[in-house]
Amino acid sequence: MFVRHSLIYLLARGIPSIVAFLAIAIYTRLLTPEEFGLYTLVYTGALLLSSVCFQWLRLGLLRFYQERDSSQKTVLISTIAMAFLAVAGALLLMLPIAYFLKDFSWVVLGLAIGIVQGAFDILLERARVELAPWRFGFVAFMRAILMLGGGLVGFELGGVQGLLIGVFVGVLLVVGVELRQVSAGMHLACARKHELWSLLRFGGPLSATFVLAGIMGFADRYMLAWLQDTAAAGHYAAAYDLTQKVIVTLMMVVNLSGYPLLLKAQAEGNAAVFQQRIRQTLSGLLLIGLPVTLMFVTMPGLIASVLLGAAFQREAVTILPWLALAALFEGMTVYYFYLSFQLRQHTWHQVWIVGAAAGLNILLNLWWIPIHGVLGAAWATIAANLLAIGLSFMISRRELRLPMMTRDAFAVVISALVMGSWVVWAMSWVKGMSLSPLPSLLLLAIPASALYMILLLGFDVLGVRSALIELIFKRHAETENPFR
Repeated sequence: MFVRHSLIYLLARGIPSIVAFLAIAIYTRLLTPEEFGLYTLVYTGALLLSSVCFQWLRLGLLRFYQERDSSQKTVLISTIAMAFLAVAGALLLMLPIAYFLKDFSWVVLGLAIGIVQGAFDILLERARVELAPWRFGFVAFMRAILMLGGGLVGFELGGVQGLLIGVFVGVLLVVGVELRQVSAGMHLACARKHELWSLLRFGGPLSATFVLAGIMGFADRYMLAWLQDTAAAGHYAAAYDLTQKVIVTLMMVVNLSGYPLLLKAQAEGNAAVFQQRIRQTLSGLLLIGLPVTLMFVTMPGLIASVLLGAAFQREAVTILPWLALAALFEGMTVYYFYLSFQLRQHTWHQVWIVGAAAGLNILLNLWWIPIHGVLGAAWATIAANLLAIGLSFMISRRELRLPMMTRDAFAVVISALVMGSWVVWAMSWVKGMSLSPLPSLLLLAIPASALYMILLLGFDVLGVRSALIELIFKRHAETENPFR
């Protein structure tokens, strides 16, 4: 079930991620670094607002839905809907306070995008907790398409502000359609205080974590805009978003498929299955995250040339390997080591871990950005993520002893290193052919991926080879004896 769900979620997340890659490629060709910097400052501010105000509701839905019976699920969903309306209303009431700010129009856009993004995340999570990955993928795909289409139309009509308005409209359309699909299961009169307190107890620490994680993830670009200029923030954001949308999104696929199964095994009290799911999670995260990270490390120039506009490529080549490593560390921290805190409902540990990492990130940015520019910001990011993963490892051992290495995980590491070594060896050969960036990238990436998959099958990682052999023999037996 773990592998099957992972493959479905790979498609469900992978296709929207391809659209997101296209958005980065298109925007970095349409916008100047200054314009892209302005766009990313507003949009990331909106995402941070959404995380702080609404993600505790999304995570509460994920954490408690499987434990509720049918009537209790209605109470949970209704309570979440009521809480969302209350928080959104409180945010809108704050608008008059911001009216006299010079950047009021940008504040309104950020607030609007943040609210609809929060609604979208909760609605998308409902498809996940109901173990409906195809619905999950369709909704995520429609959002990506409408955001990109709306952004492009908006940019043609009104520049960067028009782009942000188009993004808002795209997400709002998906929220409207999806809300009609799920409204039958929501009755605001069913909302209950005790359910709200359960959500707050579990999600309150996570909200603080999101504030600090947002500072750690987004402070770099704001500090670059402050200490250097908006163009520097644009250069950094383009490379950072590229690694995040590839590496962290792919690692999220494993979490999307594995976390509900972990909760189900824990709720059923099946210790053997629970431990199996944990081991599968570790192997799955490394399986999908490590080889992609090595691609960024070994051929950043080709990746930047294909996926980013010309004005962004020079800086990206320098910082992509560092940001890729930071993304891998972040994915392992968030989707593996934090499991021990979330499964044991001791999420306060995450608060001070992320707080320490965010503090280090800010201090190092203040020190390194004036000296090294965007490279200093990248170094600060990787240092902060290394601190987070180290603290998470030490503290998680007290909550739930997560395995650090398994047979499958070791096989994945060996396979990825062999693949990376092949790319380094083949790089000079491909450069000698004097091809354009896209054919060169494909000439390296396709054989490397094939080599990696062959090695994984040889090691029988996650039992895929055994399952394929069993399936082949089963079909052969059915063919030999169709009336059996």
